[in-house]
Amino acid sequence: MTTDITTSSVSLAWSSPLGQSSFYRVEWTNGIGISSLSTTDLSVTITSLISGVNYQVTVIALAADGITEGSPVRISAYTIITTTASTTTMIATTMPLPTTTVTMQLTINENFDTALNEKTSLKYQKYSSDIKNATDSSYNNYDGYRKNSAKVTQFRAGSVIADISFETSATLDFLDAAKAVAVNLKNRNYDVPSNPMAQTVISQLIINDLKIYPNQNMTLQCPNVDNPDWTVNGNVPTDAKYRKESGQLTVMGVGLVDNARYACTTTKNSIPFIQWQDVDVVQTLPIIQTSIDNQQLECVVKTTDLQCCVNPADVYQVQWVSLDGNVVNCSDDTYGAGKVGDKATAACAKGFVGYTMAVCTIINNNAVWTATKDTCVLNVIYNLQILSQSISVNNLAEFIANVSAAATNTSNIAAITQSAATVQSVVAILVSIADISANIKINQIVMQNFIQVMDIIVSPASTGVWNNIHSNTTADSSSFLLESVEKMAGSLTEDVFSITSQYINLNKTQLNADVNSLSVNGSAEILIPPAQLTGGNQSITTIAFSNETSFLPVRNKNNFNESTRSINGIVLLIKMNVTLNNISMTFDTINNSLANPLCVFWNFTLFDSGGWDTSGCTATLVGNGTVTCECNHLTSFSILMSPYVPFTGVQKDVLDYLTYIGVGVSMGSLVLCLIIEALVWKTVTRSVTSYVHHVSVVNIAVCLLAADVWFIIGAAIQSSGNVGACSTATFFTHLFFLALFFWMLLSAAFLCRAVVAITQVAKSTMMAIAFTVGYIPPVLIAVITIASTAPKQGYLSPGACWLDWGDYKPLLAFVIPALMIVVVNFVILLTVMVKMLRRPGGNAVQASEKQTFVVIARCVAILTPIFGLTWGFGIGTAVDPNNYGLHLVFTILNAFQGFFILLFGTLLDKKIVAALGEKFSITSWSSNRTRSTSAGQSSSSGFFRIFRRRHAYNVTAVSGDTRTFGSSSASP
Repeated sequence: MTTDITTSSVSLAWSSPLGQSSFYRVEWTNGIGISSLSTTDLSVTITSLISGVNYQVTVIALAADGITEGSPVRISAYTIITTTASTTTMIATTMPLPTTTVTMQLTINENFDTALNEKTSLKYQKYSSDIKNATDSSYNNYDGYRKNSAKVTQFRAGSVIADISFETSATLDFLDAAKAVAVNLKNRNYDVPSNPMAQTVISQLIINDLKIYPNQNMTLQCPNVDNPDWTVNGNVPTDAKYRKESGQLTVMGVGLVDNARYACTTTKNSIPFIQWQDVDVVQTLPIIQTSIDNQQLECVVKTTDLQCCVNPADVYQVQWVSLDGNVVNCSDDTYGAGKVGDKATAACAKGFVGYTMAVCTIINNNAVWTATKDTCVLNVIYNLQILSQSISVNNLAEFIANVSAAATNTSNIAAITQSAATVQSVVAILVSIADISANIKINQIVMQNFIQVMDIIVSPASTGVWNNIHSNTTADSSSFLLESVEKMAGSLTEDVFSITSQYINLNKTQLNADVNSLSVNGSAEILIPPAQLTGGNQSITTIAFSNETSFLPVRNKNNFNESTRSINGIVLLIKMNVTLNNISMTFDTINNSLANPLCVFWNFTLFDSGGWDTSGCTATLVGNGTVTCECNHLTSFSILMSPYVPFTGVQKDVLDYLTYIGVGVSMGSLVLCLIIEALVWKTVTRSVTSYVHHVSVVNIAVCLLAADVWFIIGAAIQSSGNVGACSTATFFTHLFFLALFFWMLLSAAFLCRAVVAITQVAKSTMMAIAFTVGYIPPVLIAVITIASTAPKQGYLSPGACWLDWGDYKPLLAFVIPALMIVVVNFVILLTVMVKMLRRPGGNAVQASEKQTFVVIARCVAILTPIFGLTWGFGIGTAVDPNNYGLHLVFTILNAFQGFFILLFGTLLDKKIVAALGEKFSITSWSSNRTRSTSAGQSSSSGFFRIFRRRHAYNVTAVSGDTRTFGSSSASP
């Protein structure tokens, strides 16, 4: 403004403009010429003016270099000079003060949404309008603010940062105005800090050369600030590569990732003052391609083209070394010449970057170059991978669109899907995109581009490439790819939409307690209990990979190099914004000939490169071409199944008939055994030894009968696919078969005690021991087995309700105890044999016990090997499930075990036969039997003869006559 006017001078004064100004240039003109002067003051007096001439005066603020204008500030004075009489009077009229454009940034506490990068999106328009109105309404009351001049120039990440500009002609109270903006936005339901605004200025921060190459250092200087706060892409640099000193930030050993937005912050006008610069001076290393690299040329007469290409161009030297007479075994135009064991590299095909490597080897007596490594990446993908190292949230949408355009270009698809290195390069790009997106919200357009790229590299055309990746490396790429799409799914906006490509289907929708199921791609069903969906609508995202894709290996928790199982359903990724502890999924199976399903999820921590894991997932229903899984967590799921080829036709019919007939005979025999024992119980259990023996026989019969009943139940339900019912039948079958063997052990142990022991043990004590040993260990073994293997889906055998011989081998929990008991029983028998042979005769009490010993010994000696042999064949069927002969023998032996117990435990016991004869008054038959016995005739021979002596006892009948009974019919 003008402060004083004379006939030959005008004095001006002005306020300090915003920004960093070192001095001012004052220009004035009367329309003929321009004069100027410079000053560092905020006022000036212009002299030597001509009276009566119109002058226009302009004041310009300049930076220290004298060239750069700071925040543009102009002050103009328009003066009219007139002369009346002898006095010259200058009449000044001042135009409105010029305005300065002020740039600010406003922070909103929420995850960045890529929709804010699109000016046509509803979210961009809403946020932009609200922020503009809040700024205008808050600053309108301040002098110098140009009303309605606020506008949003862009949104950036970190959380959400809105860049704002407005015009003012004076220094404003920024702090109070910023607080007013905060209140205004909070009233509009925005989450903003109490002081959400900062003033921003673009500055020249970097002081290095225009080009910096990887591993060099880069230094930035904050102008006129000694100890600023530095940020890199909105984050405080804490890594050791950053060094701060005297207003400078030095980045050590730079890479492309260090192309970023750098900002230094101090305080000005009571609010943060940020000077920033987008740095992009870090260059890529040159790409050098040669037609021959690390090769030897054979000394023969032929022309070899040598090429060396570099981008960017520079001067390089090529050095050639001759062989000088070395032996040549391998020689071709690609890898040149070499001897066995030599390695050579060759350039990639046109359009690719990298190299191939081969080693000279002998194959079929011929020396040839065998390829061992291929790093060739399609050039356009290579360049995009380089750029992916420096992408930011602000250019994410544009970058992924460029990647999608390159990947879906028809001229590139074949090159991508047939090159392992290119596929891995694409995966690296997608991983970078997912990492950038992890803390923001991405919209449908960004996700669609991501899916389109992924669709190319998981297509069936790339199956061979993935097989190569899985076989030659630790296969991190598969896990990285799946993890990247999981991150992207977790970053999606809350909008409801779907994306469908050729091999991938994404659906983002909402579920609630009333609508709690979802069909996925016609190949799976999801069911969530209503109790898990309280609180209204819950967002759910599903991504289904077609069963034609094969980018994930089959390796699982128990076998890195799994070859017997295959993925037999779609791979289904599920993401929700709530935590679930129960979710049910029903998968359609791809190959219905496979069995033994494992419900699995991809565990990124297995093997350091990921693998399928069963933890927290259980198959609950199998059948009709589907498998139902229940899991207590969310991630990426599928089902693994193994080949199972059951016997068919006549073979199956024979096994079925033998099983059901044999089990029927067995159950009938066991029932008959128990009836007979009940009828003669008082007669045959008068001594402790006999009592214990018959208790063992009864429990053996009861256990086998119960096992047969559960076996029939299991056989009836095994085709229903009800995993829970099948597991129950298997548990009780396992339990009672184990109990049978433990009672066999007890029978042998009591025989040994009766023959060897010196002291007597009370009957009650023996029974307590018997029932403890007979049932407690089987229960513990059965419970531990199902508890440790069923949650991992390793409990049931494929195609049957019985213990599996697969990954966890729970069948060993039956076979090992059973076979150990067989061995122990034989040791006991040998001990008893030796003891009996050495024991002197003549003792009447001892003689009365010997027949009982014979029965027990015979029972143990015959049933033990029969049961042991049966389950020996059982192991054979598990190891070699396709051996029909093993199945046939095992079925026969297993089915008729009940008949063997009846025969050797009951019918061949002469005491029982005699007791039955007396019970039903079959006198003649009983007399014949006893006379035959008293005559010393024996129907047994061999091993059991050692237990027999001829002993007869006279029993006086009521009628007065005397009848002679063999020891087999004498009461013990």
